[in-house]
Amino acid sequence: MAFYARKQYARAEEDLRQAVSKRPDFVDAWYSLGLVLKAQGRTADARSAFQQAMTRLSQGQEENKDRAGMLRRLISAHLNAL
Repeated sequence: MAFYARKQYARAEEDLRQAVSKRPDFVDAWYSLGLVLKAQGRTADARSAFQQAMTRLSQGQEENKDRAGMLRRLISAHLNAL
């Protein structure tokens, strides 16, 4: 996310794609990838990444229920904005 903060989206995407390939259940990486892709204007790809994050949440990949609820609301907001 340091690359994302510096608007180095290609490098951020590369790191996040590596993360999800190593840990496909990593909700935060899918969500962050969605943010990076959205920032690049790649709405279809961003939607897919956000949906992957939502799927992992629905499968119970996030153990902290309060955090899972917050992430669901954030993801939904991003999906609605696309």
